[in-house]
Amino acid sequence: MKIYEIQKVKLSNFFLVILSCLFLFSCNVTKINEEGEELSKQELNATSAAEEAKRLETEVDTESLKANEKKLLSDPELKKLGSFSDKIIRTGMRSLQHTYWVMAEANEMKDYLDTAGVELIGDVIVPGDEKKAEFLDYGVIMSGGQAYVVTEMDKVIVAFRDTGSDKRWERILNMLTDARATLKKLSFLDDPELSKISAHEGFVSEYMLFREKVIEYVSEHPDKEIYIVGHSLGGALTTLASFDIASTLGREVNAITFGAPRVGMEEFRDAFEELPIKMYRFVVANDPIPRVPGMLIPYEHVGELIQIDESGDLYGLNDVNTALLFSTRDFTDHHKSSYYFGLVGLYTLCQNKDYEKCNDKDYTSKLAKSERESQEQFWEKIPLDKVNFPADKLPVDKIPVSKMLDLKNRLSDLAGKAKSLKPWEQIPWEDVPSDLDAVIPEEKIPWGN
Repeated sequence: MKIYEIQKVKLSNFFLVILSCLFLFSCNVTKINEEGEELSKQELNATSAAEEAKRLETEVDTESLKANEKKLLSDPELKKLGSFSDKIIRTGMRSLQHTYWVMAEANEMKDYLDTAGVELIGDVIVPGDEKKAEFLDYGVIMSGGQAYVVTEMDKVIVAFRDTGSDKRWERILNMLTDARATLKKLSFLDDPELSKISAHEGFVSEYMLFREKVIEYVSEHPDKEIYIVGHSLGGALTTLASFDIASTLGREVNAITFGAPRVGMEEFRDAFEELPIKMYRFVVANDPIPRVPGMLIPYEHVGELIQIDESGDLYGLNDVNTALLFSTRDFTDHHKSSYYFGLVGLYTLCQNKDYEKCNDKDYTSKLAKSERESQEQFWEKIPLDKVNFPADKLPVDKIPVSKMLDLKNRLSDLAGKAKSLKPWEQIPWEDVPSDLDAVIPEEKIPWGN
């Protein structure tokens, strides 16, 4: 892909004349801050210095991108996850490759794995109809319905397939909202205390389709380091599998997810952090999947957060996006290709000694904390005991307009971080019928589409 070519735009003669005039007459333009106040000379100098430092930090040439992309692919690395460094990014790229390979049909997958020097353990795990009838409460497989366990070097790797379809993501997104996000106990766990903890019912039911074979295949290699990876809904299964293997087998787990949703609440996160699991979550820009579920039930993420923009630049601690409402455009950030090029960009930035975020080994922990604090602002404004949105009793195919309007009123009181148009102001409320006795079909629920 020639994604690095930069098109040069020729300025018209007229525009060049205007620029020349501006230069010759040294036009004096007053600069203002975000509040509209004029900046002093000292403030201007400080702002210019900060902008120059930012430019030096994030300046990347195309040749470096190409060279680092080649290095990440030709010299794969799977390192035990520790503090944040460029080694985490290299392990992240290898993990992302596994999320591509697990998408292949079983008869094609062997060729990919053989070429990569990866050996399949047992068979590709594709749950049959009997398994689906036994465990699948939701009636539809939300992930890609496939997983594998492989060995690579001295590691054993579990990879879960994702949805692989933009349209499926959008349909499944409604299944992740709190109208469907009921909780289910992890009763399959041997530990009596952990078995009382609950997680998203759909994810738990779906994980049970794979659990028996995953535990069996991983147990065949007791001396190998364990890595579990997944993108999108496959990332949710990665979270549950990590929790299960660490508690059931008592083994250390390295986990990496890409664009994964939340799985459990605070109790789940607390228990997860007590287990021998090291997890990194990659999130690109405004990817909507990591922001659900969590509208009315306070789901929380686990692990450390690596949130980057499309170029790979790590988010600032005050810029983490947890807005629960989003636009269709945000789904492009969920594509695996966005994660691929984002990782190449981040790895390249981290080779720059001036890129301070990569020099802070605790930065991803700080990002995860900022994410939780941002989400908690929502619950401070809408206490759980005052929410009258009957999430556990709503019909699957309709939401009363009266409840939508009530939700609108609650959201209008939120103090978000958006500087202009607040997330909840993006909902097309004009599409909501004025008749309070009417209902909205599922496909027309205005969750920011």
